[in-house]
This record gives sequence, C-alpha cells and structure tokens, in this order.
Amino acid sequence: MIWWAVAASVGIVLAVLLCCAGWIWRFGVPMADQAPVEDVSVVENHLAVELAVEVDRGAGPGIYRVRSGSYTEIPTARDCASSVRLTARDPDGRVLGELNGPFCEVRTWVFEADGSVELLSGRRPFPG
Repeated sequence: MIWWAVAASVGIVLAVLLCCAGWIWRFGVPMADQAPVEDVSVVENHLAVELAVEVDRGAGPGIYRVRSGSYTEIPTARDCASSVRLTARDPDGRVLGELNGPFCEVRTWVFEADGSVELLSGRRPFPG
C-alpha cells in the first residue's frame, strides 16, 4: 500500500514540473523582461572604433568594452558617496573623455560619430 502513496506523490510532482515547463515554454521566464536597471551610467558609442572605459574606484581600474554602434551599462549607484573616475580610450590608448565624481543618478555619456562627446542626464532610448 505504501508504494501507491509514493507513486502518487511522484506522479503529482512530475505533473507540476511538466506544467511549470509548459508555462515557461509558452510564456517565458517570469520577470525576465524587467525594465532596465536604473543605478547605472550608460555609455553610447557612435564612433567607428571600440571604446575601452576604465572605471577606477580607487582599487585599480575595471575595464568595460563598448563596441562601435552599441552601448553598455556600468553599475555606478554604489558610488554615490564616493569618488569614481571613468576614462574612455580609443584602441590606440588615447583618452577621448574623462568623468570624475560621485554618480548619484543615471547619466548617459555619448560619443558621437563626429567626435563630439556629451553627458546627458538620465537614460535615452538607443540609438539616440
């Protein structure tokens, strides 16, 4: 008699797993399409070359690559109370732009195809 209870329990568990798998297959992973994170700095690259953005929080730089015609998000919300330096370089190592200071709100740092650079408040749809 106990094997019937075990078999029924296994059957119920398998049915639930199949229902969950069917749900994910039909509708996708729940909450996977969330809005973009708002505690970042966005770097847009409209130049013909890849950018290397060095993020120095005082313990040595981390490097983010931004391909031509794309953008990347750099987490900076935790840097609101401290100073951080962002340095953008071209493939030859030349500095194309530099930002210093605390980052307490979302900013978009734009490198335009004509070589101009601007810093915008907030986030804008890409391509901007």
